[in-house]
Amino acid sequence: MPRRVAFITLLADRLCLDLVNSANWIDGQVADEAFASVDDVVAWASRALPMSAGGLDDWKAALSADPQAAEQLPARLRACRDTIRRLCLAGIDPGASPAGLQPDLDALFALNAGAPVRLVAGEAGFRCEPAGGAPDGWLLGLVARSATELLLGPDRSALRLCPGHRCGWLFLDRSRSGLRRWCQMETCGNRAKARAHHRRAQGPQDRSVRE
Repeated sequence: MPRRVAFITLLADRLCLDLVNSANWIDGQVADEAFASVDDVVAWASRALPMSAGGLDDWKAALSADPQAAEQLPARLRACRDTIRRLCLAGIDPGASPAGLQPDLDALFALNAGAPVRLVAGEAGFRCEPAGGAPDGWLLGLVARSATELLLGPDRSALRLCPGHRCGWLFLDRSRSGLRRWCQMETCGNRAKARAHHRRAQGPQDRSVRE
C-alpha cells in the first residue's frame, strides 16, 4: 500500500510550510501523520527539495551507515514541524506576544547550525545535496533556515491558516484582495461548500453535520 507521504500536495511556497503541511491538523493536534519512518522522510525530501540524484543516493547511504541518526530523524523532523507551526501561528496573530516563544526560537536557531548544504549545477538548474556532517542535520538546517527567512521577511504578513476540516495547513496568500481562505479551493474549499449544501438540503431540523 502506498505511503501517505506520496500523496501530500506540495504548495511550493516555502519549504518550511511544506513541512508543516506534511500533517493534517485538528485543534492543533496531528490528525494524519506522514512521517512514520525514515523512508517516509526520504520520500518527502526527494519531492520537496531540488536534490540531485547523486546527492539523494549519497544521503540514503549516509543514513544506512548511521542507524541511530536514521531512527531518530522522523521524530526530530516532527518536533521541528511542531516548532515551526507554533511560530508561524504566532506570526499570523497580530496580538500574539512573542515572550513565550523563546524556547521555540532557540530550538530553531540550533537547527540553523545544521550540516552545510552545497549547490550543484545541472542542465535543469541548481540543486542541493548534503555536504558532510551528520546525515540528518542538513535537512533540519534547511527547514529551519526557510522558517527563519519567512518569519523575518515581508511574506510573514501573507501567512494564512486554512480552516478546512481535518486540515490546518499554512499557506501564503498571494491573491490581490488578500482574502484567500483555503489552502486549495479544489480540496478544502469544495468540501466546505459540499457540507454547507448538505446542511441546507437537510433543513433546519437536522444539525448532525458540522463544519
